Amino acid sequence: MKVSVIVPIYNQEKHLNRCVDSLINQNFNDYEIILVNDGSTDKTPLICDEYSQKYDFIKTIHKSNSGVSATRNVGINAAQGEYIMFVDSDDYVAQNYISDMYQCQIENPDHLVVCDMFRNLGHSSKFKRTLPHNIKDKISYSKDEFYLLYKFHISGFPVNKIFERQRLLSSNICFDPSLALGEDAVFVIQYFQTCKGFTILPTPLYYYCLLDSGATLKYRKDRFNQIAPSFFLRIPLIKDEYLPQYCDSFLWDFVLCLKNTFDKRNPDGFYKKIKYNNSILRSKEFVFCLENASKKNESPKYIKLLQKKNYLWIYLTEKISKLVKR
Repeated sequence: MKVSVIVPIYNQEKHLNRCVDSLINQNFNDYEIILVNDGSTDKTPLICDEYSQKYDFIKTIHKSNSGVSATRNVGINAAQGEYIMFVDSDDYVAQNYISDMYQCQIENPDHLVVCDMFRNLGHSSKFKRTLPHNIKDKISYSKDEFYLLYKFHISGFPVNKIFERQRLLSSNICFDPSLALGEDAVFVIQYFQTCKGFTILPTPLYYYCLLDSGATLKYRKDRFNQIAPSFFLRIPLIKDEYLPQYCDSFLWDFVLCLKNTFDKRNPDGFYKKIKYNNSILRSKEFVFCLENASKKNESPKYIKLLQKKNYLWIYLTEKISKLVKR
């Protein structure tokens, strides 16, 4: 068959029907839907079985809980399509999602094909396009323009893209179960490195719904170690002229990681938190980022504190500043 659509699922009884129904109603014929239940404890397994019993092109796989990366990998191993697409179980897609993406991929065989997406943050009923509104036509870019894909905020999602299955298998590309954040970006970047460029479809074909319980909103003690791999992995794809802008965006992320360490949910003692943040400040990722960023988004005073590579200075400075303001 032409396309396999993989849906990793964990406890999504509230949204699963909407997702699967949008996939059933595609204006495309030659495809399969693989529902991978990651040890759900609600009615998800029952819903999955009902779909696979009713439709012969829907396959359900039940497995013990092991996270979304391992779950997607199970789907990849079970897929029989020439191409693979991913849809998250709390999202849904347009009727022409598969057909438009597949046709564009056939026309651009050595490119990563990416479509625009509607994003609905939180529980708002309003969706917003991800791409700038002035992008109205399909555009193909060479590989060295990757930063534009990153700048448009659509480089790291696997869900608005289509992947050649044989390319994944021959290059041994899969999701890293050890990463709880950034695993999507690492997967896409590794795949992109095997392509000659990328093509953007400006039509929003994917409806991305970020719920309050999403992984990106949760406190994570090791947040820096989770997002750092994707930072360095992109560097060979970033032109020198774009490097300062790229590092600026990650510098902001890395600074958030420093603040994350002092989240009230972190049970570690004060000195252990300082030590952990010092390890971030002295890491090769942070040092490279700080050296190459334009630093336009941070105050010169704060940059000097970061360059000391000792978070105790930052902590004491911020404490004194708060006392002075009082």
